Amino acid sequence: MGNFIIFFLKNFSNRFIIALFVPENYIKTDKSTMNTVLKNLGVVILLIGVGILMVPALTDTRDNMFLLIGLGTTILGFLLHIFLNKRFE
Repeated sequence: MGNFIIFFLKNFSNRFIIALFVPENYIKTDKSTMNTVLKNLGVVILLIGVGILMVPALTDTRDNMFLLIGLGTTILGFLLHIFLNKRFE
């Protein structure tokens, strides 16, 4: 199970994160590229929070610290996503 998780993280998560940051019209060197990156920052933080929430389930730990940190990052990512999409629209 551990080898599968490492394989998945190496091969698929990098492609997904890169796909979030690539604009639709390819990479430009103007201000709209930075706005696209900032608009997707909340989603990336939300996905990191979900990854942290998966740790106790995969390692069979009974510690609530991972759950609290994961909850905090998920809520932070959700609120950042809403705030940044309103600001950079």
